[in-house]
Amino acid sequence: MVTVDTLVVGGTGQIGRWLLPELTRRGRSVAAVVRDGAAREAELRGWVADHGGVPELLVVLTGDLERPGLGLTAADDQRLLAIRDVYNVGGLFAFGLPLDRALGVNLAGTLDLAGWAAGRPDLRRFVHVSGYRVGRTPTPGAGDGRAEAFDPLAEATIRQLAGRRGAYEASKIAADVALRAHAGRTGLPLTIVNPAGVLGDSRTGETVQRIGLGDLVHELWIGRLTALAGSPRTFVPIIAADVLAAFLAELVEHEETLGRAYWALDPDTPPLPELIAEVAGTIGVRPPRRVLPVGVVRRLPRALTHAEPESLSFVSEDRYPVEPYQEFARRAGLPEPAATEVIRRWSIHLVATGFGTHPAATGSAFVDIAGSRTLVSGELHRPRAVLLHGLPLDGESWRATAELLGGRCLVADLPGLGRSSPTGGTLEEWVVALLDRLDPAARPVLVGHSLGAALAVHAAASRPDRVAGVVLVAPYFLQRRPPWILRAPGRLPALLVGRATGPALAERAGAPTDPVPASYESAAANLNRRGTTRRVMATLRRISEPGARRQLAVLLDELTVPVRLVVGDRDPLVRPTTRQVRVISGAGHDAHVSHPQVVAETARRLLGERASRAAGAELDA
Repeated sequence: MVTVDTLVVGGTGQIGRWLLPELTRRGRSVAAVVRDGAAREAELRGWVADHGGVPELLVVLTGDLERPGLGLTAADDQRLLAIRDVYNVGGLFAFGLPLDRALGVNLAGTLDLAGWAAGRPDLRRFVHVSGYRVGRTPTPGAGDGRAEAFDPLAEATIRQLAGRRGAYEASKIAADVALRAHAGRTGLPLTIVNPAGVLGDSRTGETVQRIGLGDLVHELWIGRLTALAGSPRTFVPIIAADVLAAFLAELVEHEETLGRAYWALDPDTPPLPELIAEVAGTIGVRPPRRVLPVGVVRRLPRALTHAEPESLSFVSEDRYPVEPYQEFARRAGLPEPAATEVIRRWSIHLVATGFGTHPAATGSAFVDIAGSRTLVSGELHRPRAVLLHGLPLDGESWRATAELLGGRCLVADLPGLGRSSPTGGTLEEWVVALLDRLDPAARPVLVGHSLGAALAVHAAASRPDRVAGVVLVAPYFLQRRPPWILRAPGRLPALLVGRATGPALAERAGAPTDPVPASYESAAANLNRRGTTRRVMATLRRISEPGARRQLAVLLDELTVPVRLVVGDRDPLVRPTTRQVRVISGAGHDAHVSHPQVVAETARRLLGERASRAAGAELDA
């Protein structure tokens, strides 16, 4: 049994998630107290292992910040008797909370935890993580880093704060003041950390939290953020999750940090309008055109602004006493990543994961291709296979196929039709530019679905020396035309498609709906973005023209590279072809989603043929 020396309350949140692997990597034996500990243990251990920690040094216990003594069993309480350090990174974080609920967790729960920790005979430090706006008011001073004590706030004062700044922030301010007072009376070895908005990992952008700036980026992504609240000087500071975790883990090892308060933030964070412009440029959308004073935004209807009223209290030009944090971080040799890089990687991760609805594909990035900020994942230099999606899907639809192919695949979202921005040229020009970007020696197999199949044919015809073969999944130009209603002029088709949900798209494709594959949830989210549905419908009408379909069929027959077709028997070919066709029983139009193993096997065979031809050429030479 692991002898525990550190307790982390809130290990499943954004900060706790990075703190657990950081502490265990340093050899600390850690107990994470979470609700339903038995159910969460395997997942948390897996997280620690995946993020470079030591899962054998992690113990997961069931507890609750709202219950006295964390609600621990007698056995678990005894197991934690010898802990040295307690990290309170838990709490209730949401806008629109009832005040009594917020106070019950963030104030009463914090004080109860402090009292419980004080009863540990070997306690070295109690680290309380608050917030960068919390420490400013009503606890003046602290510019020298001292966690000065003040009298607890009166109930009337707390309720006034809640009226102005919301229940969450009022409860955190009250907890900050009350905890300082408690430490002053009892001698609790307290250190307070007031972190900025915690973004993703500085190296990968990975995050498990969207609330706050992430919500702002989501509004930007879907095209609803046309104006910002504040001024050109509004300062919403950030810090990377792994940087904050390293700081938290290090500070308990230094006696000088006892009794101090630290504002942990990157002072080089650009002003909010510049930060959002950086995000917009990274993910290929337009930045907001205007900055409106907070007072104006408060008076506008929420249905128009989409702004959470409580979030507006974070819109300020204030700066913070960051020097003590910076000095300590430099002396401790902690990482200091550039703020703009943290912002870029975090924003890419948000988009690549559908803002937390599914895992990010390996190597997700935005690259410039033919005027489009194109979302790609996988191997961008020398891929063995390039995977191109159809309508209305995106690159997420290839996840299972790419995994079955065993890596070195390049998945790209089509410009303006998935998560990539539109291109100034044609889709055909874009796909050739994508192919030209690769190492000429790569010679990948192109695997295309529906519209992607047409682009694969065009690329192979344009650059036959750069392609080893093509696999066409449900090539639309050899199949039935879409229903008339989807090809009709006017706005009705776009209205119908734009309101589609993930389950509706899956049902229409004959795919499972319990659960709905992430492919369709991601596609539905894309259709909700401004302009995407219009572009999808315009493309659908264009590719439905009989002349264009005939030209693609001729181009297919003329290809000089190996070709394989894969179709479902529920969506058969209606135009004859001389190419080899594999029919999947029970599959519809999206055979790569329903039967990825068949598509991957077909691609592997072409790759195997390429390897055999290359070996034969070497023998002939």
